[in-house]
Amino acid sequence: MLEITEYKDTELTREIAEAIAVLCARSFKESKRSLPERVNEMLSFNGSQDPEHTTGRRYVIYEGQDIVAHARTFVRQVFVAEEPLSVLALAAVCSDPGRRGQGLGARITQAAFQRVNQNGWPQVSLFQTPVPEFYKKLDCRLVGNRFVNRRNVTDPNANPWRDPNVMIYPSAFEWRPELVDINGPDY
Repeated sequence: MLEITEYKDTELTREIAEAIAVLCARSFKESKRSLPERVNEMLSFNGSQDPEHTTGRRYVIYEGQDIVAHARTFVRQVFVAEEPLSVLALAAVCSDPGRRGQGLGARITQAAFQRVNQNGWPQVSLFQTPVPEFYKKLDCRLVGNRFVNRRNVTDPNANPWRDPNVMIYPSAFEWRPELVDINGPDY
């Protein structure tokens, strides 16, 4: 069985960042970001003291020297009806297009979700997805809140998510239906 390796965002090497960027580019073809842009963004986290970077983790599955699955998590403070809530952000979940349907995406996502309730914090993961049925099988559920981003200088009241489906993990978490400020860009 292929093993899952975890890396801190603040300690990525160029080689690992490049391998992740190649997989993400193959998986997210609609993205306009170039490989160098992806790599430079990942490497910019090195030495950062930003809480989203210091809590950031990358999960990868290697097959030989190639990364065939990836997920990123970080902790972000959002506001539900103006009350702060720390959530585990889940982002960039992908598997090699030639390896889809082999359970790699489920394995990497389950590994990432292990951070939920680790030492009691954070208690919930919040994320967007174009494939909610995949996540429902992993104990996630859709939420129908109105979302905003107070840091959006152009339109803080605009919906900040790219994807139409916003979900939480675990599904049993007592998620409140109030306005949610994601307090930063989508992920």
